[in-house]
Amino acid sequence: MIAVRSSCKEFAKFLKMSVTHCFVDCYSICSLFKIHRWRQRAGSSPALGTKFKFHNCYFSVIVHTRFYCMDFIVVAAPFELTLVEEKHEKIKKLYDSGLSPLDEISEIASQCLKLIANLKFDDYGSVGNKNYICYHELIYSRPIATELFISDPEEFEASWLDFIEKIDSENCSCQLEVLNIDRIIYTAIMSFAICYDIWKNSSRKTPGTHFEILLGSIFSRFFINHNRGKHISLPDGESLSTDICFSNKNEIFVFPAKTTTRERIVQPYAHQRILDSISPGQYRSILLCVSETQRDNKKKKVNDICVPGTIKLYQEHLSKLTGIYYLDPPVRYLSQDILKLVKVGSIGELLKSDLSNIIKLNQVGNE
Repeated sequence: MIAVRSSCKEFAKFLKMSVTHCFVDCYSICSLFKIHRWRQRAGSSPALGTKFKFHNCYFSVIVHTRFYCMDFIVVAAPFELTLVEEKHEKIKKLYDSGLSPLDEISEIASQCLKLIANLKFDDYGSVGNKNYICYHELIYSRPIATELFISDPEEFEASWLDFIEKIDSENCSCQLEVLNIDRIIYTAIMSFAICYDIWKNSSRKTPGTHFEILLGSIFSRFFINHNRGKHISLPDGESLSTDICFSNKNEIFVFPAKTTTRERIVQPYAHQRILDSISPGQYRSILLCVSETQRDNKKKKVNDICVPGTIKLYQEHLSKLTGIYYLDPPVRYLSQDILKLVKVGSIGELLKSDLSNIIKLNQVGNE
């Protein structure tokens, strides 16, 4: 990292470096890179941003103006990241066409693991008995639970194949151990998310989209007698958009998929309320999430951002979710006051046996 006050021509000398931090003249930098203004968050300082290619690296430029100068931060994304972006677009098209690109999902996770292999990481302490780290290259990634993360690409590839082979489609279950299921799916999404956190930080929605595709493709192996979709048809020609749903003539399972819920916890409850008003008992909603962790940079720790009171209120008085499942469940949501109202567990538990039991109970209820 280098800090200088320079013209843009002098600054260009440093572009071969993977990370450069310089103070430069505002007018010159805007002229050279044709930087456009970014939409600002409330209360933030003015910022400018652009991207450019130099020596087979893609540079993300973030500029925060301060008086007549600005902090100019350049993060060089590895050229291989473009392959990840291209593969993600390919996966998205395959998924939207009705396919389940499980092989491609494994490949992109393996690519991401190789990309982050040389990144530094800091210890961010523990929450309960779970330890967390954050990868970084000037910009920090979201917290990563070390117990759930498979850092070796070869180990991940072998584990993924074992997972897919042990899915019992006929019985809607998986013969793998719960922790192993969680580790494989957690690694598949978090390896991708780390790359986007550090090198594509402006694409905040992409990891969430990838999470939907990942789960939708996996769950398709469990719902072989159902049709997968993103919209639920309602009376009068209306439809309700959701993340993942599986339906046949007798039942519809709705899977809101969120990397984290935060203030969006109301959405699955509101949707279930609408569906119950149309056809009570026909629709079952199961919320799927990664975690509720948040990085605290000042204290170098991780916090679970939980809203137990809100969940209890919605579950008792708004509508009833069939379950809430995480890859990294918040400790607070595993307390008895929550569990007596709604099942909370890991996605590994859901795929191991809970999903099979839910489907069987639903079929009995519909007879």
